[in-house]
Amino acid sequence: MVILAFSSLAILSFALFANTKRVKEFLPVIMTGVFLRFLEHYIVVDWLRLWTVKGSHLMHLWLPITTDLTVWPVACYFYLQYLPRKRILLYGATWVGIMLTYLICIHMLGVFDFRDNWNWGITIIVLCAYFSLINVTWKWLQNRDHNVIDSAIFKTK
Repeated sequence: MVILAFSSLAILSFALFANTKRVKEFLPVIMTGVFLRFLEHYIVVDWLRLWTVKGSHLMHLWLPITTDLTVWPVACYFYLQYLPRKRILLYGATWVGIMLTYLICIHMLGVFDFRDNWNWGITIIVLCAYFSLINVTWKWLQNRDHNVIDSAIFKTK
């Protein structure tokens, strides 16, 4: 129920505040972000079992997928939409703080728990890596010779 509330909030905030004219521009980076989240959950939850998702087997499977397809892409979208040209480090730290607050909330509400040597410090490092990779991917796509938006995959007739 908690994840449904956060997912609904993410979708609602996207509907109200997103500049939807930039969806095509941001889509490759958002898909990269979704891939990174799936990869992180595979490593942390399924492979190394450092996080435990509470609930039934279906909850263990669908809760991470639900957030990886709602909350995190919306966060990535807003990160890119408001990305400044200067003070990117401070801006990234702000987004790390926002998503850390989200993770702390769902942790305190009993959605998941840590195991073994995982702690909030490692979570902060992972969040920093996530937003750094989003930023690097965005900068790389901006410096390409051709515009990704003008590629054949995004053309409509």
